[in-house]
Formats: sequence, structure tokens, C-alpha cells
Amino acid sequence: MKKKKEKRKYLILILLALLVIFILGIFIGSLIHLEIYTTGGEEEGEEAEIGEIPSLSTEGFVSCNISVSPTLIHLISECLQLDMTTNQEQTSSIEKGLKKELSMRPWSHDLIVQILDNFGIDVLHIKIHTLEEETGTYYAKIFLQKGNKILALDSKPSDAIAIAVRANAKIYVMKELLEKYGKKIC
Repeated sequence: MKKKKEKRKYLILILLALLVIFILGIFIGSLIHLEIYTTGGEEEGEEAEIGEIPSLSTEGFVSCNISVSPTLIHLISECLQLDMTTNQEQTSSIEKGLKKELSMRPWSHDLIVQILDNFGIDVLHIKIHTLEEETGTYYAKIFLQKGNKILALDSKPSDAIAIAVRANAKIYVMKELLEKYGKKIC
């Protein structure tokens, strides 16, 4: 009986360590493109003046709705649809987030949003801002806020979208990308 409890305890510790390593990996991997802003005074709970921070501006971006098919993310706005290729695991995660479905076991994106919530960190919005034409790779940023501190993290668009749909955050795409690479659907 004692051995079972020790094994269970050991397994839980390993799982927690793996979760911490995974989350740290996401954030450390993003440190190369890390931007931290302080808005207003140093008082906790002060409102941020979002218009004062250039990269938070949504000028040149449009808000979009999201839908998915097995390996595509569809960004839809202004009668245009921009499709991004990803893997089925990512689209499944986004779909679960859109439907607000909880799985028997949480997805990584569920865990990230739970951690952010528990630490009082808000997901302000995400912005899909660049396409590397040679590789077809899109780039995005997730904007987080805690008190008067704002953090911009580089992210894969599929991860940013999966987090945003769970956190009820707006999703923006650069209007130029939508117009150049999107297809007319109206």
C-alpha cells in the first residue's frame, strides 16, 4: 500500500515537473521576442492606456472570426477568409476552445489559460502580423496584462488562437495579409 502511494506521489511530481518545463519552454522560447511595457503609475490595479503603447494599437488590423477544418484555421473578416495550415491536434484544440468544451483531461492550452487566470493575468488580444512568404509561416503575438504591466509574446498563430478563444480575447489579423492572401467569400 505504501509503495502504491509513493509511486502515485512520484508520478504526480513528475507530471507537475513536466508541466512546469512545458510552460517555461513556451515562455523562454518567446523571450527572444519579448516586449514588456509599464503603463500608468506603479499602483496595482491602475488602468492601462492601451493607445499609448504602439504595438498594442490595432490600427491596420481587423478583428476576425475563427473556424476550423481538420488541418486549416479559417480567419474570416469583411467577406474575406484567410486560411492557415496547421496540424489536426491544433485545430482540435481550437475547436474545443470555440465550443467551450472541457475534455476529460485538459489540453495544454486549457492549462495555460488556467495558470494565467490563477495568477490574475488577462489575455488582452492576439495579433497575426506577418507572413514569411518563402515558408508560408505566419507570426503572431499574444498580449498579456497584469496590473500596469503588459507583456507581448511571440507565438505560433495556432497556439495564440487556441489561447484567445479560451480567454475570450479578440483575434486580429493584419488587414494587408487578409486582402493579399484571403479569398472572397461573400
